[in-house]
Amino acid sequence: MKTDDPLLSRARVLFEDLHRHPELSWNEHRTSGKVREFLVAHGVTVQDSQASPGLIVDIDGGTPGNRVFLRGDMDALPIEEETDLPYSSTKTGVMHACGHDFHTTTLATIAAYLHQHRDELAGSFRLAFQPAEEIQPSGAEAMVKNGEADGFDAFVALHCDPLIPLGQVGYRHGPINAAVDTLMIKIIGQGGHGSRPHLAVDPVRIGCLLVTELHHLVGREVSAHDPTVLTMTVFHAGDAHNIIPDEAALKGTLRSYSPGPRAEMKQAIHRVCEGVAHAHGAKIQVDLRDGHSNVINDPTLVHMLEESVRDSYGNDALFEMPVPTLGGDDFACYGEKGPQLLFRLGVGDPKAKPEDLHSPRFIARPEALPIGFQVLSKVAIRAGAGVKSP
Repeated sequence: MKTDDPLLSRARVLFEDLHRHPELSWNEHRTSGKVREFLVAHGVTVQDSQASPGLIVDIDGGTPGNRVFLRGDMDALPIEEETDLPYSSTKTGVMHACGHDFHTTTLATIAAYLHQHRDELAGSFRLAFQPAEEIQPSGAEAMVKNGEADGFDAFVALHCDPLIPLGQVGYRHGPINAAVDTLMIKIIGQGGHGSRPHLAVDPVRIGCLLVTELHHLVGREVSAHDPTVLTMTVFHAGDAHNIIPDEAALKGTLRSYSPGPRAEMKQAIHRVCEGVAHAHGAKIQVDLRDGHSNVINDPTLVHMLEESVRDSYGNDALFEMPVPTLGGDDFACYGEKGPQLLFRLGVGDPKAKPEDLHSPRFIARPEALPIGFQVLSKVAIRAGAGVKSP
């Protein structure tokens, strides 16, 4: 497909509309409505997903082949946008800071294309417009649980990456995303007057010690050859300058690639929390919740990706990532059902300092839409054993 194709022009209009009107997880009702309008206008039949407000499109090719599942996530983040885009968010405190508007638009464009060319293709395709990637329980968990991901031979998706320049496609053999676990800690001390801390058990002081000790675990409890990250991100305690509160609450995230270090870090977190609390006379509650596992790319699908990128953009467009990202993605849930591929699409400006995902200044450059469409659609067609690529 040429970059001036009318379908891509209409896709850009959809992208800008979705970016102006972001919606948080499990509330993507307007988003799914706009996607439905776009698809129906192109003659595509749309079904409601049991993971509401998600949508599902099923397209059968003209000849038998593999069943391919493509995912596009729809939710935004609770972040106030700080870009100067002419189509920046109109919703206070909500923005598409992770590129899900880009993912959704790309998938909608592919759905329209596959529908138009279905008689030329082999295999069948399910395009899932998934809600709630950013939270748990997530949309992928729901789609897997209700059977909407059963019976597929391949699961494929892309993810925007502003740290990769426009025109390049990032990929890895094996793990590309980390396993993600959530840590929640409640420190129960004894409140008192700020002038007499010796008569209290100060949960603020204990919380400060805990943050320091927990951050020291990385590189001490597990090998530096197994990348692991533990980051404490929330600390809530008290509301007055002269009162020692009874309790403090901390939250954080554990990211890991390997099952061994993941288990070792969990044991160490419990040990350190209980030890610090006991040493300072406090009680403690530690809730360490298992999150999504790793996204692990299938070698055959990676080969299809390499071929697809070379066909359209040459070998120089391929960027083999030296290490996996420590970001997580609920796309890992689909890996429980069959071979999967997640690749990173460069949307960064090579002339400017990139703003990372989840930044209020993040921008997914719309010039990357044709590239995302071209690569993802070609991989899908190859995976379905198609006879003609776009």
